[in-house]
Amino acid sequence: MTFIILILSAVLLFIWRMRHTYWPTSRLDKTVADVDSLRKLQNEHDIAFHFLGVVESDGDGQWPPKVSYDAWPAALMPYKAIWNDAVPLISDPRNNIYGNQYGYKIKIVRDRLKMLLTTSVALSKVNETLSQATHRNVLSQRQYNGFCCCIAFLRHTYRWGTNPIITSAQRERVIDFPDELALPWRHIQRHFGFTSESGTVMSNFLLNINEHGNPEHVINQPLSQDYRLSEFNFYCMFYEMERLSVPVYHAMIHAIIQFNKGEKSLCRKHMGHLNETFDKVFDSLSGNMHNGKMLHYVWMRHIQGFHAWGTGKIENDAIITYSGLSGGHMLIIQALDAFTGLPPLFSTNDLENYIPRRQRDFVSSLQRSCFRWSLGNSEDDQVLKAQFQGIIKRLKRFRATHRARALPYVTVDAPERTFMTTTAASIQAENPKSSTEDSVKEIFEFLDDRLSQTK
Repeated sequence: MTFIILILSAVLLFIWRMRHTYWPTSRLDKTVADVDSLRKLQNEHDIAFHFLGVVESDGDGQWPPKVSYDAWPAALMPYKAIWNDAVPLISDPRNNIYGNQYGYKIKIVRDRLKMLLTTSVALSKVNETLSQATHRNVLSQRQYNGFCCCIAFLRHTYRWGTNPIITSAQRERVIDFPDELALPWRHIQRHFGFTSESGTVMSNFLLNINEHGNPEHVINQPLSQDYRLSEFNFYCMFYEMERLSVPVYHAMIHAIIQFNKGEKSLCRKHMGHLNETFDKVFDSLSGNMHNGKMLHYVWMRHIQGFHAWGTGKIENDAIITYSGLSGGHMLIIQALDAFTGLPPLFSTNDLENYIPRRQRDFVSSLQRSCFRWSLGNSEDDQVLKAQFQGIIKRLKRFRATHRARALPYVTVDAPERTFMTTTAASIQAENPKSSTEDSVKEIFEFLDDRLSQTK
């Protein structure tokens, strides 16, 4: 009887995990085939050229990108072992970590990381390897992608020193990173073309999904299943949204090219396909951003904070502060805004900070190529106008759903820290005395403003 009970318990646990885990499907073969067809179009319009730059250069021929966490050059392999050592140190299995408020655990974690880095990493060899990274026989792009993700997670680990994050770490304005984490990050910044000291949506989310569809770096690994699965589903949601967006990008490109050729009937076909495929992207958000997949209290206290930043560097006797990555940095969000002629969500400076150069180039090309406002009164143009309105309607529904689903997450009580999101960091930088209630209110005013601009 005991054996039967154990078997039934195991089966029920498996079913529960399958229902509460977002398992991405295998990588799309169609992505490669579509890239092949777009190669033929890159001389017809720069939008195809820039999209290929994203896929072929940063993604190693695929989007979301191909990533390898194995068989790195010998000089880089110690970082992987150091991450495995750091995971048990940073995550606190207790919800109450007030004893850490004075930063003793942060110092322990940082000292441990410094020791491992200085004793395990040959910095000159790392510099030599990364300097030759453009030669694919030294380091492939998929290996570079995996290394980038590992360094980003190690830097966020060093920045916070504990998870959940705590107030004493939030008060730090400048952090002196060990050379072993500073030097490779400078290489990564130049390679991808961004300036932020924090990780990005690309480094922390898209590059964190391995070939089996699982997150490679899980900060809550030592904790219970609720914590791990919430973090698992969080990363996979971003990855899956971009995976499902590949046909959307193709439809945008083909629609623009056909419109410029005067082939409006073909343009209408691609616009119709764009509307249909965007529904799947929306379903990925609505199907995962809820308490059944990502527990509210886990996300706020054990996931979101780790990926924030709120500190900076000194440059020309001034502190340049970086707020950290935001879901709004996703390529699909920027691309849809650009394609439909909406004003950019972020300033040029923010885009240069957090968005890789090739993604910025692709979005800029979409902005320049927007034909929505040039449509006239012909029958074809009236249909195209209606199709643009279909995209806007879906984008508004996307933003309204995100706003509604975000509220129970950002209002979770986290007394070990001050309120902090990417938007809140900007608000608090302008008004350091703003309360949590003020910050939450201003965040939702920001979301409401964007929703009203979506028209």
